Amino acid sequence: MNKTFLDMIEEVLFVAKEPLHVDVIALQLVEAFPNIQDDLDVLPNKISTALSKDVRKKESRFSKPKNKSGGFKKGIYQLKRNRRLKKVIEFSEQPSVSTQFTGRAGEHAVLSELLFWGFNSSIMAVDDGIDVVASKENTYFHIQVKTSNVSNGAYSFKISKDRFDAKHSSQTFYICVLRRRDSGRYINDFAIFPSSELRRLVDSKFFKSTKDISMQIKISDKGEYILNNERDITLCVNKWDAIV
Repeated sequence: MNKTFLDMIEEVLFVAKEPLHVDVIALQLVEAFPNIQDDLDVLPNKISTALSKDVRKKESRFSKPKNKSGGFKKGIYQLKRNRRLKKVIEFSEQPSVSTQFTGRAGEHAVLSELLFWGFNSSIMAVDDGIDVVASKENTYFHIQVKTSNVSNGAYSFKISKDRFDAKHSSQTFYICVLRRRDSGRYINDFAIFPSSELRRLVDSKFFKSTKDISMQIKISDKGEYILNNERDITLCVNKWDAIV
């Protein structure tokens, strides 16, 4: 939604929480909205013209405060007392990009989190089943990253069974990056699986395919993370201290 000139003035007065002279409004408009093209020597007159015309309307958002003699203070405007501005923040829509971009973005997101958690980490130059190597307290960990945007309420991931068998060890972890939009901003959640846990699920025939480990993760109405419509994996999500 594009803001009108009066919308911008309203936002300035809302933030100020007090009446302002048009000269002050002009200064704060330029600071809050750098895209305004008017020079400061003409902007106060433009504001004054717009507001003096608007306050005559019954539905105006603005009013002029009165002075001690009952008249109106010259060049000063305020929001009506019963006016409560609901600020609308415009967020960019994430474009549709290739899986190469999504996959590499997920790897960097995991790398960043690992650094926050004290792991010395780097992305492998060649993906041979391991995307990230991380070390902490002289112990090394191999991490495979899978990334998915939400689609029809679910996140889908697939791990090659052959690659899983080749890289299975106690130091190998699989991190699924769940990217979604929440309250207008994009966030990542991370489902962290030790290789041993996936091995247990494979051996118990939890996954139907014999060629791939196919995972679908959904978030329930209660905020639970459900794997393949059966298993609650909430305790695996954002559990960075599980990498030991």
